[in-house]
Amino acid sequence: MIVLLLCISLVYSSGFTGISFSVDEPPAKSVLILHTDEEFIPANIEINKALVGRLKSTKDFALTIYSEYMDAHRYYDDTQIETYKENFLERYKNLSPDIIIAVDFKAFTFLTTEAKELIDDTPLVFCMVPEGIIDESKLTDNITGNYLNIDTLGTIDVIMHMHPATQRIVIISGASPNDKVKRDDIKNDIERADIDIPVEFNEDMTIEEMKTYVSSLPDGTIVLYNAIFADSAGEKFIPREALALLDAETSVPIYGNIFTNLNYGLVGGSLFEFSEVAFDAGDKALAILGGTPPTDLKIEKVTNKVYMNWSLFEKWGIKVKDIPDNAILLNQEFTMWELYRNEIIGTFALIIVLSLLLFYLSLQLQLKRKAQDELEALNDSLEAIISDRTKALEQNNEELQAINVQLHDEIENRMAIEQELTATLEALSSTQQQLVAAEKQAVLHHLVRNLLHRVNTPLGTSLGYADLLRHQIESNIGRAPTEIQQDELTIVNNLLQSQERIRSTMDTLKAMLEVESDDAYHTVNLKKFVMDIVANNPVSEIDSNDPFMLFCYPDLTLSIQTNSFKAAIENLIAYSKLSRDSIKNLKPSELSILYHGDSLEMIYKDEALEHSSNIESIFDPYAFSAFKADPSGLELVILYNHITIGMSGNIRLTSMVDEDGHSQTVVKMKIPVKKKH
Repeated sequence: MIVLLLCISLVYSSGFTGISFSVDEPPAKSVLILHTDEEFIPANIEINKALVGRLKSTKDFALTIYSEYMDAHRYYDDTQIETYKENFLERYKNLSPDIIIAVDFKAFTFLTTEAKELIDDTPLVFCMVPEGIIDESKLTDNITGNYLNIDTLGTIDVIMHMHPATQRIVIISGASPNDKVKRDDIKNDIERADIDIPVEFNEDMTIEEMKTYVSSLPDGTIVLYNAIFADSAGEKFIPREALALLDAETSVPIYGNIFTNLNYGLVGGSLFEFSEVAFDAGDKALAILGGTPPTDLKIEKVTNKVYMNWSLFEKWGIKVKDIPDNAILLNQEFTMWELYRNEIIGTFALIIVLSLLLFYLSLQLQLKRKAQDELEALNDSLEAIISDRTKALEQNNEELQAINVQLHDEIENRMAIEQELTATLEALSSTQQQLVAAEKQAVLHHLVRNLLHRVNTPLGTSLGYADLLRHQIESNIGRAPTEIQQDELTIVNNLLQSQERIRSTMDTLKAMLEVESDDAYHTVNLKKFVMDIVANNPVSEIDSNDPFMLFCYPDLTLSIQTNSFKAAIENLIAYSKLSRDSIKNLKPSELSILYHGDSLEMIYKDEALEHSSNIESIFDPYAFSAFKADPSGLELVILYNHITIGMSGNIRLTSMVDEDGHSQTVVKMKIPVKKKH
């Protein structure tokens, strides 16, 4: 986009004129304003300012405004009018204004009679023209405007409201044609109205006679000022200047109809405002320039407003509360309180606040001084306390140093004692090792005794069967061969059984001697590992007649000492099987394995164990074998060694009665678990 703009700029600067740019400008229009009076009278100044300002407020047109001033109220004879007509038409014969605005009835009459050809094709907007001098039925379609609203009846209503005791109203008017036109308009309004008090018209007087007249008016009379452009002697005036002369001499209040006269002696009234009339005429002119037909713009009076001059209230004894509700009060002088009430209240409030703040600060200063005095006293007291405490602390420090020396000596003594205890512990450890060795020797001694018992029995049986076989052979000389073979077969079988028991005893002894305390940890699935041991054990038979019942609850993977654990389970199974060879009608033995986070708990329940008078003796192979004709307690001894020595666990035995009333012995074995995976 930037590149495109640069290219266009370069092409334009190089002299290329094939492309042209244009901005639409508002269409040019011209307006002619014709004033009845001369330029510098106050009414014309106000009208022209408002009218030109309203016309120039639009951006829809480029307006050229021409203003003409007839000064017809001072030069109003026919000869002068004719001369003005010739000059006027000559000036505007080559100018065709888009619209003409006539101010006051002289300008309107001139344009509609003497210069009629100028408005044949040009719209005309009039203002300040009395309604009585225009016949609307004879107005052409290109004429519109607003009437002069001299609201005499509205002013009389204000007079009666402000002065209910009024007995007579005197209307003062000049002798110029303009004065007489407006006077006649007022007469027409009064004649149509129903007024209870007399209304008199004072005309055909010189200004001096008028001054004398108003100065001698009695109470109960009110003057209503119309306008004085000229007196009966032909002396010319600006209406508000003539009003000021009368106000200086009058003995009664003067009311009026024109707003510009308010500050020159009028108390008030329903006042006609030149600016409002000019605004209305300007709006109509702009509407016509914009395309609105003049017939669509209604000819009407501009609404007046009630104004009251406060500066004369005191002179005539008028109170503000008595003015009409719709009145606008002007020139009111306010007292300091009325003008600056909020500021005064704010100032006093600020003074009060500052006084309170000063009082508060003074109080705080006193409190601060008192607090400082108390603080100084407290500081002195604290310094004394600190001094005493410092001395006490120094004394305590000396005592602590002495105690520290004592503690140092005691620590040295404790260290010496600890060294002695270390030496003693080392000696105890050596003694413990010796005791363990002695205990192992004692266990081995019991084991050997039991082994000798268990070996001697089958060995003696084997020797007996061997001797029997020898005698049998000797006695069978001469017997039938079949009978001899049958007897020999029986003897040989018995001999083999005795040898098998000797072999089993030797294997058991070997397993017992292989128990080690440093068995390695292996990670296994506990349930599968135990079930494999049960299923692969040659002694166990997993069927409905198996007296051994296994409950392995945890199905998880963890690390255990597998060799010792396996040997312990196998010996427990072997014991459970063998202990029931001679004891019938017992409940199956139960083994439950539970996991407790850092250990396994094996709970073994068996009715067969209750035959032991001393339950602790089941771990004594000699005592146990001595109790039974066919001892099988050696497996429990091996189990004990695997639990306590091989896996650093412990075994606890208790007795209990089951729900059927049978006594049971419960063996609880706790095995540490290295870690869980």
